[in-house]
Amino acid sequence: MKLHGLSTTRPRIDAWLVAALLVVIVSAGCGHKTSSVPESAPPTTAPPAPVAQNVVPHAPGTLFVYRVALSDSDKRQSDENDLVPVVAPVAVDSRTPMRDALLAQIEIPGSPIPKGSKIRSIRFNQASGLVTVDFSDSFVSKFSGGDTAEAQVVNSVVKTLSQFPGVQSVQFLVHGQKVASLGGTFDLSEPVPTGAAKPASSG
Repeated sequence: MKLHGLSTTRPRIDAWLVAALLVVIVSAGCGHKTSSVPESAPPTTAPPAPVAQNVVPHAPGTLFVYRVALSDSDKRQSDENDLVPVVAPVAVDSRTPMRDALLAQIEIPGSPIPKGSKIRSIRFNQASGLVTVDFSDSFVSKFSGGDTAEAQVVNSVVKTLSQFPGVQSVQFLVHGQKVASLGGTFDLSEPVPTGAAKPASSG
């Protein structure tokens, strides 16, 4: 039915537009995605630091061994027993630095240690500061004799080992047994303090 000059189709068009707009709005709302927050990465755990393990304490810096002075130039560098310090070829990462140093003392050219001497064992008591060195029989049987030679033997061993922190005395053994002396000058039946091996007769 038509009214005079008016059309009944416009309300229908408006209703259709409203419905279409609602559909668009609802669709846009359904399609909206909330931004996702990335999960924080699990914290990385650093590997544990290596634990240093030393069998015996290392001497600080360079190690020295001692040979007999052979010339006037040597004597100007030597101590009261004509012993000249020489850098010992001991590896910085050695796990047995005391033994290595004493082996170098035995093997160095001009060493006062009797030829053929071997180290049967070496032990260090950290609580008492005592180093016990057990030499082979050659330490006594190959000793040439003489007060000066005896002083050089004893001092070279004691001075080499006294470079290590905590060492206070050295006990000399030969084939597991205490010895009274090498030549009668030094009493080796008891531990020799690191500062007491220096005096020696010059005979």
